[in-house]
Amino acid sequence: MPRDNGDFFKGLRDEIAAKQLRRTVYIRMKLTFIIGLFGIGSLSIAGSPTKSLFYLITLVVLIFDLYIIGEDFTIKRAGMFLQCNPDVPQEERRWEKIVFSNRNPVGGVAALLSSMFVLIPAGIGLWNPKGNGMFYWAWVGASSFVIIGTWIYSHCLLTKLKKLRKDLNKEFPETTCYTEPS
Repeated sequence: MPRDNGDFFKGLRDEIAAKQLRRTVYIRMKLTFIIGLFGIGSLSIAGSPTKSLFYLITLVVLIFDLYIIGEDFTIKRAGMFLQCNPDVPQEERRWEKIVFSNRNPVGGVAALLSSMFVLIPAGIGLWNPKGNGMFYWAWVGASSFVIIGTWIYSHCLLTKLKKLRKDLNKEFPETTCYTEPS
């Protein structure tokens, strides 16, 4: 028995809502880990320095960034499908187009900016005025490289979304997907 389109679209909307919730949970967890690790890292427990936790902060932050970017991509991909599919009610397609054209411009870079703002204080906290070893500079370089790589990866996903939009325009020629102004 063929599945009803209404069931499919409801399932897709439920998936979008679940991904939005998961993305919010990842952002909240990221902030909690940052605050917790900075707090613990700034203490000296029983005379042993815990600043070395600062090295861990950027790793945790970047892992969360990848999860957040992945959830964001899935949400946008599903929204684009709803926007372009002629079987979706007209009002919902209009809403998806309005949402797409009025996206928060900071939202796409907020996670990566926050990672940069974590790397800088962590680097300052680990700074040794008597001199920094090779490990410190390797950590700064690797962390910066990974943040830049994550940013490039997020732009690759945006390119995939543009390709998906073109594919959906071919698949559903009777409806034109909204395209970004040039």
